[in-house]
Amino acid sequence: SKQALNAPMRQLLEMAYVLESHNEDDKRVKALRLSAAGQKLLQELNKTQSALLQKVFDNDEAMSAWTQKMQALAKA
Repeated sequence: SKQALNAPMRQLLEMAYVLESHNEDDKRVKALRLSAAGQKLLQELNKTQSALLQKVFDNDEAMSAWTQKMQALAKA
């Protein structure tokens, strides 16, 4: 919800990970984009997440469990 997003978004703005600009035609609309620091953080987080997922997928038992869950979701 908009209310739930407010606090973390304000924190990201204060930490300069996200930049905000207003639409010239409609001041109610805000354009959000990552700053250079935000892009760097995103790359670091993606790298960490990819490494963790690779660990799981390298484990045959975990991979089998993952596949079963995804197949169950596809059938739902």
